[in-house]
Amino acid sequence: MKTNKFGHNLSSGRIEIFDLLRGYFLFVIIIDHLTRYFGFWEIFTGRGAQWVSAAEGFFFVSGIMIGLVRGKRMQKFKLKEVITKCWRRAATLYFWGVGLSLTFSSIAIVLKDSPGLKQPIFVGSNFDLVLQTLTFRFNYGWADFLGYYSVYIFIAPLAIWLLRKNLWHSVLLLSLVVWSQTTTIMGSWQLLFFGGVVAGFHIDEIRSYALSLSLKTRKMFAGTIYFLAGLSLATSVFFTTIAEEYGSGSNLFLASAKDYSAEVLRPIFEKSSLAPMRIVLFAIWFSALFLLFKKFEVSIKRYAGWLLISFGKNSLYVYIVHAIIVFFLDVAIPGNLHWTLNIVTNTSVVLLIWLMVKRRIFFNVIPR
Repeated sequence: MKTNKFGHNLSSGRIEIFDLLRGYFLFVIIIDHLTRYFGFWEIFTGRGAQWVSAAEGFFFVSGIMIGLVRGKRMQKFKLKEVITKCWRRAATLYFWGVGLSLTFSSIAIVLKDSPGLKQPIFVGSNFDLVLQTLTFRFNYGWADFLGYYSVYIFIAPLAIWLLRKNLWHSVLLLSLVVWSQTTTIMGSWQLLFFGGVVAGFHIDEIRSYALSLSLKTRKMFAGTIYFLAGLSLATSVFFTTIAEEYGSGSNLFLASAKDYSAEVLRPIFEKSSLAPMRIVLFAIWFSALFLLFKKFEVSIKRYAGWLLISFGKNSLYVYIVHAIIVFFLDVAIPGNLHWTLNIVTNTSVVLLIWLMVKRRIFFNVIPR
């Protein structure tokens, strides 16, 4: 496989490290949504309880791909063609997101006493359910990303138009203004997506700048990022996993740490509003993960590429399929099982989705 100096796959035009990263984020999301603990794989996912989750990475990389594919690589196309492709994609994701939410809600209302149903279940008239789902005021199930993503892609042509005029700073400024004026996930998390769009559009310039730095500077930067990421991750694991899980006993130290985590640290790293410290920590963790994946890209592709690249190249398909499987699995087998069965369940779901990708099951129906 031939690649250029930036690591692009010349035969396909793809940058496979982003497929690997997006595939990894999807793997983490699947395991964390299954919530079958102890199930071994959460050792590598953090149970979705850390100060930063895989979801942020998924949104950021998705933005990078839009900036790269619909922005940078379509610069010679008329903006009308970019708008058409983006809006067609946005409409598809909107109808899938709304359709899944309404379907899951309808089933949940009928099976409202089932212990495995995700909470909260919608309470109100059927008209209100449809209206609130169509307007994103209510979303139910495990496919809520689709609604956010559809809105972001719908707006993406405006960002691409500004980027074509070299107004990347305007894109970031507008995104920051929206982020500062809202506390909802949809309004806040667009900062990750459009930050990714800017990065994707200018990916070659970013790489060129990185390569222009001396080897000593790059090593110093990488070492600093690894140190900060390792230290903050260990601290996050202590407070969010060890203290919060075992802090209710007689151990006063862990009990105090649990209270401190709930009262002080959780608000600092608040998820829905994408608190400033969560953004800073995301930048550190994502940078560390990117550097690690880049350093060991060959080995990762050799041993895990069969899964991660398959997931990354078909990310929306994998996300939709996982949402359907997790919902019905929770209804059929609610709660945790013995840890051996949890491991079997987690592994089986991941392999089932991978097999569906390889066999291209429903590829003509489910967007990829």
